[in-house]
This record gives sequence, structure tokens and C-alpha cells, in this order.
Amino acid sequence: MSTLLENIGPYSLVRNLSNTPGGTSYKAERDGEGFLIKVWLMGATYTQDVEHFEAEMASCKTVSPHVLHVLETGEFTTPRAAGKHLFTVQPYRRPLTRHPYWPKEPFKAPTAPARDKSKKGLMKLLEGRPKEVVGDTRDRFRLFRTIVEALAELPEPPPVTAERVFLADDGTVLWDPVGVPTFLPRASQEQTRAAEFRWPEAPASIENSPTVATWYLGVLGFALLADGVPKEQSDRYYRQNEWPHRLREYDPSYPRSLDDLIADMLSLDD
Repeated sequence: MSTLLENIGPYSLVRNLSNTPGGTSYKAERDGEGFLIKVWLMGATYTQDVEHFEAEMASCKTVSPHVLHVLETGEFTTPRAAGKHLFTVQPYRRPLTRHPYWPKEPFKAPTAPARDKSKKGLMKLLEGRPKEVVGDTRDRFRLFRTIVEALAELPEPPPVTAERVFLADDGTVLWDPVGVPTFLPRASQEQTRAAEFRWPEAPASIENSPTVATWYLGVLGFALLADGVPKEQSDRYYRQNEWPHRLREYDPSYPRSLDDLIADMLSLDD
């Protein structure tokens, strides 16, 4: 999708928020009010794609104060983006991925390797960071707890990635049931998933299990609290393996109880 679009109907596109192989998300304005617009690129099988789109929109009817509701859907054409394309309009709220506490870089190495269990290594782990950053870790935990509490109020807590969490000005957490534009004609789906990878994918052993929602929330919590996630040998590492590091390897100032909680969320054991 070209970033040169200026308008979609009465909406003026202010800023490009994200690009995926399936489309683009924008911050937009209309009569001084902010909106979130997502554009889906339609493939050659346009009718099938529209049916898929409508099915996804039908699944977004959850009624909750913690859902970023869809206000409008439609289609448009433009010389800069050949063919017909679909779009959704939602109220604009700040994405979690643009919060100051969200990692600027997705991958980060641990600062205190767990394998060093010598007395010297243990003392280094216990010393942790300077005391003046404790307020930062406390606020990170508070934000994570607010996200967990909000999602727990949804009728069926879904698997949540960071791109689906938004924050209102009053701190209310909102889950986006639409997500980023991802679907393409079926032949391109594997390519889409590979191109979009930023964060670990759920292990194959739990992807169809109810525990997958807890695992994804654990990933979100780890990234928020540790300011990043472990970078392993390949993007597919997490599909076959246990989570490789503990939270306190990244920041020893967190209590062991929180370290254990995140570890339990990321565990593949029932």
C-alpha cells in the first residue's frame, strides 16, 4: 500500500502507523477528531477476500468498555493503489507499541546470565540495577497489570499481541478485535506470516490450546517488563522450544514472585 494516500472519503490521513504485506494502518482526522483507519489490500480473488473480510468483521461484535469498536467499514479505489480495497474506521487511541515503556528494539540480550551460579555471579544478580530506576520497573508492572485486568473482563480473553492493545487518555486499556491488515489470497499466506514476524510465534504444541492466550500475554508482559524479548537462533525457535530466559536475568530488581508468574505464563506444561 502506498504511503502517498492523502484521503479516504472524508478522512484525512495524518500519519502512517504500520505497514504489512496485507495493508496499512493510519492515524486519520475528520472534523478535528482522530480515527484509526486500516486498509486491506485485496487480491485477485476479490469476492473471496470480501467474504473473508466480512466474516472477520462479524467476529468483532464483542460488547465491552475494553474493546476498540469498529465505527465504519467500506471500500475505495485510487490510481495509486490499483483495484478495490477495503477499510475499517475505529476511534484513535494510542497504540501500546508507541508507549514510552514499549521496547524501541524488539530483541535484547539478558544482562545477568542465569547459568552463572557461582557466589560472585549470584551477588551480581542480587545487586541488580541502581535504586533510582526502581520507579520505572514499578510503573512497567502497573501498566502490565492494568492490561491483564482489562483483558480478563472480556467474555472470552483472546490471544493478544502488542499490536492489538491501545490506551485511552484516561489509561483505559482497549483490545482491538480487528488487528493489523494481514490476510491476502491464500497462496500468499505463508509469505505474509514470514514478512510480518516481529515477536515470537506460539509454540506448535499449544497453538490450538486454551493456554495459547496466556502464553501470548506472557510474551507481552516479558517484553514490557524486560524492555525486549530474547533473540534466538531463528524466527521459528519459539515454535519448538521453551522460553529461554527468566525475567530476572534482564532486570534483577523485579521480585521473584513476578519472575515466577511470567515463567508460568510462558511454560508449555499444563
